[in-house]
Amino acid sequence: MSKFHASLCAICVSAAPLIAPTPAAAAGPATERILTLVVLDDGAGAREDDVAAAQSIVVRVFAQIGARVVWLTRQEFGAAMPAAPAAARAYCRSVIFVHLATAARNPTELGKALTDSNVVWAYVPLIEDAATYADVAVSDFLGYVIAHEIGHLLLGARAHAASGIMASRIDADAVRRRSLGFLPDQARSMQKRLAAWASRDAAGR
Repeated sequence: MSKFHASLCAICVSAAPLIAPTPAAAAGPATERILTLVVLDDGAGAREDDVAAAQSIVVRVFAQIGARVVWLTRQEFGAAMPAAPAAARAYCRSVIFVHLATAARNPTELGKALTDSNVVWAYVPLIEDAATYADVAVSDFLGYVIAHEIGHLLLGARAHAASGIMASRIDADAVRRRSLGFLPDQARSMQKRLAAWASRDAAGR
């Protein structure tokens, strides 16, 4: 078996037993979901079907915590930009930017999040290699890496947990089953952070 060890925005491949999967956190009572805009910038030339499937995984993972993720292209993001400077700044602060890139400073780094910002990176060639090593679909691995890094944006740099999607060791079998999710306390924290981001946009308009 293989293990994937996530060391603060870096997921490194080594050999060891897999950690058991953790059930996804429930979203709680039915309520209006928090709108979360995510802008995709594909600078890595990733396969379109892999990107689409990865985006679907991110949508599902965040739906489980009460967030409605809407993916935007750079063009769609630009077209929706408010004309007023203050509103434009609020809009930019309310979205999450996901950059698909080709290179990382650390060759074991599959993703990175700037936790004092709203920007994450996913390094596609390294993710493809790791997925092949673990015998996991590239799209599944890409989706969970993106979700993990967005988790760091919302929960902070020290957000690794003993289990779930923010675990420091990601269970490849759970990735195959698409069963990884955020823990209940993480879900509550992220709901508050996402609601605050959404309110910044509303206040600026």
